[in-house]
Amino acid sequence: MSDFPDIDFKVSYDSAEGPDEVLGLLDSRLERLKERITSRVAAGLHSPFEKLRERIADNLQGGKVNVRSGALAGSLEEPVSETEADGTVHGTLSMGKDIAHAVPLELGAIAHVISARDKRALMYEMATGEKMFSASVQHPGLRARNYFGDPVEAMASEFRDAVHDAVMGGIDDFGN
Repeated sequence: MSDFPDIDFKVSYDSAEGPDEVLGLLDSRLERLKERITSRVAAGLHSPFEKLRERIADNLQGGKVNVRSGALAGSLEEPVSETEADGTVHGTLSMGKDIAHAVPLELGAIAHVISARDKRALMYEMATGEKMFSASVQHPGLRARNYFGDPVEAMASEFRDAVHDAVMGGIDDFGN
């Protein structure tokens, strides 16, 4: 059993000259319904996207990732919601586009060798603050931090609920 209400289309056949005109009236009503639902879905996703952005930002401010430069946290962009001509609503939250360590911090990385490319030696800083130089280093790898994926997974039901509420509200509005 569906929790969607019945939609009662009231079409006056008195003004219609035939089946084609009745179908045209129904098509226009359905198009208006799609527009209302699309608009409500786009608006309804704003709050969950903002909450998701805040959770990810918290993870990047020391919650799951040790902060050094703050570049990764600074790359978290404002959520964008777009509606296509067919009524499809896309929400996008992006970050780390130009930051090499964004993906390894999220997904983890296996141990690997890092070699100098443009210079004769790499310079790196030890935990003690001492500066070291070497032609290559053995990186021990990283465990996945899931600073992005965990909040997305945790909030999936909130996004589903927001879309459901928007659709139901659009249908309710349409009947009034």
